[in-house]
Amino acid sequence: MEQFANSRYAGGHERHRRCHTWLTVLFRCCWVCHGHSFLQGTGWQQVNLSSPVGISAKTVYVVSYTAPKGYYADDESFPWPSVSAAPLHVSGSSPGVYAYGSRSSFPNGTWRSSNYFVDLVFAAGAQPPPAGTYTISGKVAGSVAGLTLSGTASKSTTTDAAGNYSFPGLTNGSYLVAPSQSGFTFSPSTASESINGVNIGGVNFTASAVPPNSGGGGSSSGGSHTVSLSWAASASSDITGYKCYRATVSGGPYVQIDASLITGTSYVDSSVSAGQKYFYVMTAVGANNVESGYSNEAVAVVPTS
Repeated sequence: MEQFANSRYAGGHERHRRCHTWLTVLFRCCWVCHGHSFLQGTGWQQVNLSSPVGISAKTVYVVSYTAPKGYYADDESFPWPSVSAAPLHVSGSSPGVYAYGSRSSFPNGTWRSSNYFVDLVFAAGAQPPPAGTYTISGKVAGSVAGLTLSGTASKSTTTDAAGNYSFPGLTNGSYLVAPSQSGFTFSPSTASESINGVNIGGVNFTASAVPPNSGGGGSSSGGSHTVSLSWAASASSDITGYKCYRATVSGGPYVQIDASLITGTSYVDSSVSAGQKYFYVMTAVGANNVESGYSNEAVAVVPTS
């Protein structure tokens, strides 16, 4: 406002200028003629368009107004290098432009580094993914879930309230998407995708709650006690399932407790005893039934009652 108060107001036939609004974004205009404004009110005036217009990075735009009676705000020799409002910046050493004429024309004239005091109301939008990157997206039905991405890049995310998820900013390559949530299995358990210049959508999963004694844990000797296990999916693309092993002593020996291959990334052990401590490890099973080594050990202590 201080700069505006110190501005000089020019008018008359010699410097009659007519400008036109060429950039239809939300902007703020100042039209003043010897204390009488063309818009109601004095000082800064704001005109809102019916809807804002998007602008692109690294692009020069001109925002201007029409002064049909030849009066306008003008500060000559304005210190333009000091003007910067990131992410917006003035363009060049003398960005204030004008045009004469009775018809609309694009303003491209300059006069002694003048500032004609036209501003815009800017609202930053979400940053788009970098150029040359793509997105894998989909939906998980039946439960909220965490998802891991492995392969050319590694990321993790969670579903939103509607079950949607996405992995933006990916380059071309091969990826494996794996959902997980304690107490649930997923179909499919993983999804292998290859990006080649386009986004990939519809990578969907369905979650199913794991009932007690699922996976062949045997009869329960601990009443209502269970131990729920979950793990991150293997990064290998040929994994067909997992095996769960348990011991009562850290380091084993371990005994397999699932009766059939686990196709998800969670398991509920319902064959536990009250007051007992258990030590669990997992293995991944790939093509031709090739089994990995043991995972890190997880410890669970079952309550006494």
